[in-house]
Amino acid sequence: MKKLILTAIIILTFQYTNAQLNANAKFFKEKSAKLYNPIKDAAVKEWGTDNSMVVYMINKQCDALNKLMVESPYKEYVKSEKGTSKRKFFTEVFLEWTKGTFTDYAMVVYKIKNREKNANF
Repeated sequence: MKKLILTAIIILTFQYTNAQLNANAKFFKEKSAKLYNPIKDAAVKEWGTDNSMVVYMINKQCDALNKLMVESPYKEYVKSEKGTSKRKFFTEVFLEWTKGTFTDYAMVVYKIKNREKNANF
């Protein structure tokens, strides 16, 4: 019995100490609570006390958000002029993947990537 309890404690300790926010997540946490907090809240709502999955979701969403802000071709959609096809597409996708205060940035990136891939065929 002691061995089982000790094993459970080791596994839980590893799970909680191993999961850490990556650089993008730390950046948004420190610089923009308005963008970070809805991501964190959605992760906690979805994964509860599973810290490693909460951190994984936060990291994934913050990486996607960073792509939308600084990487091509994603940033061109975000910064495109009103009325252009890129802006219309971005708005549709953004609204489709926004529920309440949470936007699934990873899905927005995926949709843009897919569109770009299909456009290049």
